[in-house]
Amino acid sequence: MTDASPILVSRNHKAFVEKLVETGQFGSAQDVLESALDLLREHVEETSWSRAELRRVLLERLEGPFVSAEEMDDLITDMIAREHGANEP
Repeated sequence: MTDASPILVSRNHKAFVEKLVETGQFGSAQDVLESALDLLREHVEETSWSRAELRRVLLERLEGPFVSAEEMDDLITDMIAREHGANEP
């Protein structure tokens, strides 16, 4: 059993929902709202996961050895040279 609750939306949103229902893309305004909320939930969960993963990676790097910009340039240069050497006949 679901609780029916009135929801106020802008004229633009109302017209959009009505068009989706009229064109048969959705069976009702409730279907549109439920689909939109499902997408929003997915977005929030993905964003949450992305932030948590970014935080984990940053903390992991902060705990690791410090690499100066010069050292990083050298590492990248060596990596590129190895890659080019591996691709030569």
